[in-house]
Amino acid sequence: MSPKSKTNTRRFPINTNLVVAASAIFISVCALVVSVMQVQIERKQLESSVWPRLNLDISRSRGEPFTYKLVLNNNGVGPAIITQVDVRYKGKKFNFLFDAIYEMMPDSILNNPQIRNSTSGGFFQDDVMKAGDSQVLIILPNNKALVEWMCQNEDRIFKDPDLVFRMSYRNIYGDCWMLDKFKVVELGTCD
Repeated sequence: MSPKSKTNTRRFPINTNLVVAASAIFISVCALVVSVMQVQIERKQLESSVWPRLNLDISRSRGEPFTYKLVLNNNGVGPAIITQVDVRYKGKKFNFLFDAIYEMMPDSILNNPQIRNSTSGGFFQDDVMKAGDSQVLIILPNNKALVEWMCQNEDRIFKDPDLVFRMSYRNIYGDCWMLDKFKVVELGTCD
């Protein structure tokens, strides 16, 4: 008989407490990562639940009664807080959009006594427009010549690079947008 050879196979002892502790730390780190991601998703959902969305709409009637309206709407789900309004024509600043358009009108329209019936409105810095609200910026009631001129020249007026109409606004969380004539541009966070 041959002598039994002893093999020295040493097994590392497994400390079950160490395995349980390492597993608990790993699960805790995973839970923390998931929680942080969930908070970010919830914040984005909360922010999107108060997004304002300003846009301009034109309505016109070339029949009796002759009317032309330019309306600012907040079609978003939250209030729009106006941070800046910039109305200029050929570098000259105006308080209201219609005043800038008035500068573009020919004498034949300007000499029309009914032009005084035209009204304009606007917004100023720190004004708030609630979700679903509308504000008439220009209304030209019962003035056939002026309504016809606006309808015929509408594209030229609003595409004129010398006419600037920009309205910057933000939501309650400080995210900003700018309405540049008929186009909305996302600005990110306000400075």
